[in-house]
Amino acid sequence: MAVPVVVVGGFLGAGKTSLINRIVNRCAPLRLSVLVNDFGALAIDSDLIEQAGERIVTLKNGCVCCSLQGDLLASIRMVLSRPDPPDAVLVECSGVSRIGAVRDALLDPVIWQAAALEAVVCVADAADMAADMAADGGYFDDPLRAASIRDADLVVLSKTDLLSGAVLERVLAALHARKRADLILRPADAADLPGLLLAAAPGHARATVPRQGARFRAEDGADASSLFASVSWRSARALDFGTFQAAIQRHAATILRAKGILRLHGREAAPLLFQMVGQRVTVGPAPARAAGADGTRLVFIGRRGRIDCAAIAADMDGCVPPGTTGEA
Repeated sequence: MAVPVVVVGGFLGAGKTSLINRIVNRCAPLRLSVLVNDFGALAIDSDLIEQAGERIVTLKNGCVCCSLQGDLLASIRMVLSRPDPPDAVLVECSGVSRIGAVRDALLDPVIWQAAALEAVVCVADAADMAADMAADGGYFDDPLRAASIRDADLVVLSKTDLLSGAVLERVLAALHARKRADLILRPADAADLPGLLLAAAPGHARATVPRQGARFRAEDGADASSLFASVSWRSARALDFGTFQAAIQRHAATILRAKGILRLHGREAAPLLFQMVGQRVTVGPAPARAAGADGTRLVFIGRRGRIDCAAIAADMDGCVPPGTTGEA
């Protein structure tokens, strides 16, 4: 599989570095490289990342999108070329970065072969949003804030402990008007974020994630302690792409995350890497290492109580040519 890349963005002071530290600490056995995009000449944020050590690479000049074909992509190539390449790459954007532009750059077909974009996460400051609303300010009138919410696959709401229940509900209502409700994670939900982002890929080294460290594990779809449920599905035969597209559309509203290797009828020799995070779906050539693996392997993840894992597995079985069924 390609090395997963997770982009973390959000406005100044929202809590991006705190979220990066949570991911780094909860996934300690995984080799994580962190690309930090500091604003200005001093690499302050990179000094605040815990435990990653020499795996931190600083991207200066404040806005990673200003040099997308330079520092960012060159740095990803550099960390992947190391003798012990990372299991995943985290990119922390500065508070003035346009995360949509970062997302588009990481969909570069050359980079995709080795480092596939997993998700774009926006950290949003709930207290800042509430204060702006209370002062009749237009939080979402700021183009950069509005774009960060719009372009993110998942929004992590920070500093909710500073708000009363009623004020928090007003903040959530404002966000829900702009984003699908289950794509907005509160701090309690975000405890499962490392597993949701980094442990979902079939064949990925998720076994190295400590069992106490991340409550979500793709292979534990029935774990009642998790906020998420999942189904792993595979088939030794190629799928019909039209039927597969229809099945994905039927379940799109409840799928938070899906990933895997697709083999399509008539194109068996060209496996594809399928990625779905929230409302974003990408399909591209699978990494060369996937070419030796037979069949299709997929994982689907959603919020417990919303995603129908049995129905997804049944619909995936329906994508297989007659005479073969998938194995859930």
